Amino acid sequence: MNKKQIFAWAVLMALSACVLQYMHNGIFGLLDNGPMLVLMLMGLDPDGWLGNRLAKYEIHPMYLACAMAMLVNTMTDGIAGLGDPASSFIGVVVGCLLPITFLPFIWKLRDRESISTETHEEHWDEVHNID
Repeated sequence: MNKKQIFAWAVLMALSACVLQYMHNGIFGLLDNGPMLVLMLMGLDPDGWLGNRLAKYEIHPMYLACAMAMLVNTMTDGIAGLGDPASSFIGVVVGCLLPITFLPFIWKLRDRESISTETHEEHWDEVHNID
């Protein structure tokens, strides 16, 4: 993400907070999904900050997408939990982190033949008979 995008996100978040301040749990939802937008765009951009750092590891894209989505969700739920006096920050974060520990075990139990390693472009070419 570039500086213009981050600035636009911050302005839209501030304006949304003004609108949602009197709506029950409106701020919680904003604090939950607002940061998710930025964190997901930063994490899913293959040429972005995180993509460049993870490129040196040979991680299957599906595994990486699951892990990133769960980590981003944990961060945004934690942020939202801090903004909601009725919720427990520690409980929310631990509850979100625990299922992340399931991922390596479930990943090892997958049927290797059912996981495609071809790229989207290869699949497109195959489907449309392009050589």
